[in-house]
Amino acid sequence: MHIMDLQNLLFILTNFLFLFVLFNLVIKKSTCNKTNLPPGPWKLPLIGNIHQLVGSSQLHETLRNLASKYGPLMHLQLGEVSHIIVSSPEMALEIMKNQDLNFIDRPHETLFARIITYNGTSVSFAAYGDYWRQLRKICTMELLTTKRVQSFRHIREAEVSELVKAISQSQGSIVNLSHKILSTTYGIAARIAFGKKYSYQEVFISSIAEVSQIGGRNCIADLFPSIRVVLEMMSRDKAKLKELHKKIDKILQDIIDDHRNRKDDKCKEEKDSEDLVDILLKFQQKDFEYPLTDDNIKAVIQDIFAGGGETSSTTLECAMAEMIKKPKVMEATQAEVRRIYGSKGYVDESELHQLIYLKCIIKETLRLHPPVPLLIPRENREPCQIKGYQIPANSRIMINAWAIGRDPRYWVDAMEFKLFVDNYSIDNNRDTNFEFIPFGGGRRICPGIAFATPNMELPFAQLLYHFDWKLPNGIKNEELDMTEHVIYTLLSLYFVPSSFLPHPMEFQNLLFILTTFVFLFVLFKTVISKSSSNKKTNLPPGPRKLPLIGNIHQLVGPLPHECLRDLASKYGPLMHLQLGEVSNIIVSSPEMAQEIMKNQDLNFIDRPHETLFARIITYNGRSVSFAAYGDYWRQLRKICTMELLTAKRVQSFRFIREEEVSEMVKTISESEGSIVNLSKKIFSLTYGIAARAAFGKRCSYQQAYISAIEELMLLAGTNCVADLYPSVRVFQVMSTTKARMEELHKKTDKILQDILDDHRNRKSSHHCEEVEDLVDILLKFQKESEFSLDDDCIKAVVQDMFVGGGETSSAVVDWAMAEMIKKPKVMERAQSEIRSVYGNKGNRETCKIMGYDIPANSKIMINYWAIGRDPRLWVDAESFIPERFLDSSIDYKGTNFELIPFGAGRRICPGIVFATPNMELPLAQLLYHFDWKLPSGMNNEELDMTELFGTTVRRRNDLCLIPIIVKNMHKK
Repeated sequence: MHIMDLQNLLFILTNFLFLFVLFNLVIKKSTCNKTNLPPGPWKLPLIGNIHQLVGSSQLHETLRNLASKYGPLMHLQLGEVSHIIVSSPEMALEIMKNQDLNFIDRPHETLFARIITYNGTSVSFAAYGDYWRQLRKICTMELLTTKRVQSFRHIREAEVSELVKAISQSQGSIVNLSHKILSTTYGIAARIAFGKKYSYQEVFISSIAEVSQIGGRNCIADLFPSIRVVLEMMSRDKAKLKELHKKIDKILQDIIDDHRNRKDDKCKEEKDSEDLVDILLKFQQKDFEYPLTDDNIKAVIQDIFAGGGETSSTTLECAMAEMIKKPKVMEATQAEVRRIYGSKGYVDESELHQLIYLKCIIKETLRLHPPVPLLIPRENREPCQIKGYQIPANSRIMINAWAIGRDPRYWVDAMEFKLFVDNYSIDNNRDTNFEFIPFGGGRRICPGIAFATPNMELPFAQLLYHFDWKLPNGIKNEELDMTEHVIYTLLSLYFVPSSFLPHPMEFQNLLFILTTFVFLFVLFKTVISKSSSNKKTNLPPGPRKLPLIGNIHQLVGPLPHECLRDLASKYGPLMHLQLGEVSNIIVSSPEMAQEIMKNQDLNFIDRPHETLFARIITYNGRSVSFAAYGDYWRQLRKICTMELLTAKRVQSFRFIREEEVSEMVKTISESEGSIVNLSKKIFSLTYGIAARAAFGKRCSYQQAYISAIEELMLLAGTNCVADLYPSVRVFQVMSTTKARMEELHKKTDKILQDILDDHRNRKSSHHCEEVEDLVDILLKFQKESEFSLDDDCIKAVVQDMFVGGGETSSAVVDWAMAEMIKKPKVMERAQSEIRSVYGNKGNRETCKIMGYDIPANSKIMINYWAIGRDPRLWVDAESFIPERFLDSSIDYKGTNFELIPFGAGRRICPGIVFATPNMELPLAQLLYHFDWKLPSGMNNEELDMTELFGTTVRRRNDLCLIPIIVKNMHKK
């Protein structure tokens, strides 16, 4: 997941209100007569075994680990739904062969099945009966016969030749092989299904890929069918699936209509060139017991498309990855392919049957990396017995093909990619070998095996015949990351590493949501009684609060500062919000900000130091930003203001700023006339300046540190459930945010410790630097000062400087450039000036503000964004008008409370002097050396200025511009 943001928190807590009402009903339903169920782990009320799956990014692995303890036939209760987990060939045989007719149905009432498969009318999800038999017969006897698949040979060869050609043009360069393979397999499936390339083919493919991603995770409504209607109303997956289905449905309907029109115009193709839509339309005209509707045809095409594209490409990716790790295996396979096709000079399908070793590679890949690790679930119609255990009717059967393929009882060195050719006399086209079932088994075995096989073999043979392969950037073969990522199929990481952003409501979040219900129920009366025991006080005005969650429901939206501004316009500049257990005071005017940060500064000087971020990332609140007010903070701030960040010290780093900015100007100059991602260059620049000022030189691990800090800033911008319910510390145990923060903190801490040790070693070897960096200064204080400054304290301070000097400065420069692009006259004036100059907080005690009571330990949130856009203070407040400051005495140094981007009072940011040149110099250089224009003929007013909320508010989309070098400018 990844991240539990505010909207997910809202979803958890509001859902609890519904589930609380239904609690007794669900419990009564779940307490049925005890039967001799298969063994399984201990279950909690209401949620069953969901808590056992928390923290699992690889569900098939977690289920395998549980099965190793409870056996190959295991019972899990997930919500209201009974699940039977099968993890051995013997149990799979029982389900898919011996009792196949009882276990032949699919869970057709799931959200995915109802929306995407046209109410379960696809081959994969149709209920067993005459309709399904009719559909499967059409697939096996007409659509996917060996003869029919062979008729599409020219399509496969043409598409794979295109793949080879594209890779050849990138010889010696890094190639994202995953993308290219996926594009090829989807391209083959599209041409076979539709007969030609359509203009909207790419849109269709991307929509299918997105559907597969959503299909790989559980929907909460599917686990609580008795309250499905309520839960689906709140489900974001449902809305997204409907949107994608509508798009896919329209495209498929257009294709079907186009095929009908071609037939009506008597432009009928020869039988050999019939595509799958042609064949299905032909069957639509026949007199079947169940007439074939357009929706039926679309469901079948979608099945074939998903099976023929995603699963084939996944297998090829994993096979290539495994062979990169095992060069001798690749050499042997290439030798076979080049021997068979050597005299031809090219690869076609005529000799694929001779590639015995290559076929074994594919089978070994399917064993270790089945594209669908948990086969599409089944349901049993009647109660039955397996090995003496009772299986309740309508249980959901999950067969763990991944675990079966790695069972050491059936495979030698089961976890290793090893080829024993004799082992592969077993046939994956038959359902007689239940230790090897990547395509399922029994009547529900995948009907498209014959379709998928050449889609894997031909591209594989071509890639090995035409190319030798190596990893980029000097990565060793054994270092290749084989981490799996579950979508609907299983994807190995790319040769060119690329990150996956977690889905907002993936299975891990679902598990977290459901687990919280139990704890919230137990604590409900405690929290309510605690909140009601407080005597009534004259709190500032605010919106109506709900029990338990307070005002969380009022903050739905990606930009909380805008929500707070809108609420403040109704309830006033001093507003009270109750977020969970925590009292929050929202300040939205200069007068109120002055009261907090000046008049009563000493009472409001502390930070909320018990938050996850403060405790983990700032070394238990030991940074300048988060340290509690007292002697330690005063000493630390004194070091910062009197030593680290004085004007003289900042001036000593001038050469660093000028060198880094010159490098940026140079790289932009080399891209003259091309689109430049200015946001990335600015962020890289400001972080680079901060790193060199802090560390003294570019370190080999500088980039790893910067990327970790960037991710920490994203995490810090989200709300954690545990921070809003401090009395319920169990939330921290379950928090995925906490685990990720700890992982990133461990990484940044090690890097910083290595830097400190390196500086100490240089000092001990009497290696002198011309300019002391920030670490040097802090180490000197550690050694000479009476004030105890340990390594953790130094790391916390350095991290503060890094974040303040990098993230905030870059955001300001980025926004400034974007605003000037929208206002060309402002940019012209700024460029003219530059070119002429260079020539050719938490309160300690209960208190009152404006007559309102402010409870002790309230969290004070000052909405500077709202103050900076207050029309009472600024003319044309929402417009970018720099001229407003030309004849104004207003400054951002903490004395003018209508302009407080760096805060004010004792807690004002000590790094203003450090940040100012980090903003001014890059901006001046960008405007001095270049004119700028938007790409693709965009108008200035069309530039998207949407914000992305985090610790800092960045632009949602990177600023990509075209630089134009200004000729005849004197270059410094």
